[in-house]
Amino acid sequence: MGKETFMERQRFMDSWIGKIVAGIAFVILMILLLKAIQTPTWAMSVPVFCTALVLYMMVGATLYTKIDQRGVHYQFKPFHRRTRTIPWDNIRGSVVRRYSPLREYGGWGIRFSASGLA
Repeated sequence: MGKETFMERQRFMDSWIGKIVAGIAFVILMILLLKAIQTPTWAMSVPVFCTALVLYMMVGATLYTKIDQRGVHYQFKPFHRRTRTIPWDNIRGSVVRRYSPLREYGGWGIRFSASGLA
């Protein structure tokens, strides 16, 4: 194998669907904040916090991928603190092809399903 390196950065917010979902989450957060200001209770702080956390994770969710002579390196921020590596010895094969993330995997990033991890 040569010394070529492939690097990629995927962000949820770079997709049109990510922008729509983040916009909806932002509107919900604003509505919840206005409601919490009008009637401040502990019960309102839970949905406000959860919505803000989801919005933060959507905006910050970034999958970094690097493929080099050592293997495949990936980090899915904010969920992974450090880069993880899959050595070539642990990979049975690989193919370069075009695919449809929504149709084939249900979206972008790391996916878990009954058939395994994608």
